[in-house]
Amino acid sequence: MSRLLVLDDGKNKNIWFENFFKQNYKKIGIKLSAGTDSVLLLFFLAKFITEIEQFDRVIYPWSGIQLKHTYSKAERHIPIIIEKIHKMYPKVLIKRIKFDRWMPENSKHKDTYVKEFSEKFVKDNTLDILLSGINANPTNAIMKLYSMYYNRPTHRDKNTILQMHSKDNTPWIENDKKFIAAMYKKYNLMDSLFPLTESCYCFDNPCKKCFPCREKYWAFGMYDGGIE
Repeated sequence: MSRLLVLDDGKNKNIWFENFFKQNYKKIGIKLSAGTDSVLLLFFLAKFITEIEQFDRVIYPWSGIQLKHTYSKAERHIPIIIEKIHKMYPKVLIKRIKFDRWMPENSKHKDTYVKEFSEKFVKDNTLDILLSGINANPTNAIMKLYSMYYNRPTHRDKNTILQMHSKDNTPWIENDKKFIAAMYKKYNLMDSLFPLTESCYCFDNPCKKCFPCREKYWAFGMYDGGIE
């Protein structure tokens, strides 16, 4: 397999895609939110399928929508994101996005809904694998400096991620948001895909206070929509 599948930000290397494409996955599911991480995962899947000309690999996107997030633009933006990536790599077959929507109950955590709906999605489409774009937390020092302990102090800790995922389906498990930002800049995605990504769904405009807002600002130097 060519080394072109290795990602490098000048400090860290990611060989996950090189290993992934050694496997015979034909029906590839992806949990696709409007977050920068899963959008980048979809971009690289399409890019690398094209570059190694393995067009028998088909991408099946799935997204879970929490109805309580009334300010979220994700359900509108995700189809646009998919269309933009498809125009970049038109030979790659990306199936129509499957949305599942729910209103959380006190007795159910978000992860329970995601698990139930995504497992059904895998079964209904007989997928070979379902990928997640979740990335690793910054260091504790960085989180403290940027007040990222605001609402999710252990969210996306590596051990927490591995409770629900394996290294086989999480390409960013060793990479924090700063690496994600470096890839957006390196592959010229800041004007095309980044403006459509969403980290904050607290208000119509980014609140600049929640964990996702502060993490995104640390990594990209801006909030959702390029707001500084």
